[in-house]
Amino acid sequence: MCGYGTVLAVLILGGEMERRSMFSVRWINYRTGEVRPLWKTPRKLVEWLVVFHPVGVAMTLFMAVATLLLTFFLSYQIYLLLIGRTQYEVFKWREFHHALLEMAEQQAEAEAEAEEKQAAEKQAAATASRPDVAVTAVRNSEGGSRREAHGGKDGCWRRLWGLLSCSGGQGGDGARSGQRRRVRLTKLVLPQNIYHRGFWANTWEVLLPEVYFQRARAAVVRGNAVGMAASLSGSCGSGTCSGGDFGGRESKPVRQGSEVKGTTMEKKKR
Repeated sequence: MCGYGTVLAVLILGGEMERRSMFSVRWINYRTGEVRPLWKTPRKLVEWLVVFHPVGVAMTLFMAVATLLLTFFLSYQIYLLLIGRTQYEVFKWREFHHALLEMAEQQAEAEAEAEEKQAAEKQAAATASRPDVAVTAVRNSEGGSRREAHGGKDGCWRRLWGLLSCSGGQGGDGARSGQRRRVRLTKLVLPQNIYHRGFWANTWEVLLPEVYFQRARAAVVRGNAVGMAASLSGSCGSGTCSGGDFGGRESKPVRQGSEVKGTTMEKKKR
């Protein structure tokens, strides 16, 4: 209705402009001497409409804003029907997703720290058990002093290059930050929403809630009846059925009555 009202208001204003031949009016700019049609200058056209048709312009703006608001609102409601959630559930699912992401990040950080610790322990064990081959070769060779000095210079340059390459402008947490980024980009599998039955089923459940409530209630009652029948059948199968107890209880009063009659007859005979 708001969209129809907006279109109708625009058509009315256009009819008034055509009736007053505003589409053929020329506007002259005295500063530049340019002659242009009035409908090609929006500012002048809006001024003319506000002056001569203020009510029509106000109604057009109001209906246009209402149309936009209702369009966005209905679009959001359709989105909720598509995902099968309410607005409150959307916020709760978002918090749940963030909690799962934080747990995944913490688990990844713990695994990375454990791997780094194991690698450091292995490297320390390997260096402790491995003999220094370079030192023995230098001692046994001729001119070991020269090679040792050359190797020392080369080792310094290698150490410097290793420090520069390992730092990389990230420090010691470069690998860890990369792992955090990879964890954030990984897609987590959320549990299935049991209330999501499809777009059309969700729509009919929103439009006709009483029908679905009665169906759910009947299903619960039917399930309770089936459970009671199963429990009764199980109790009868185990020998504790209520029918047998009733039979035993009914047979006892009969015996007691016959015994009472016998005693009364004996007393009369005496």
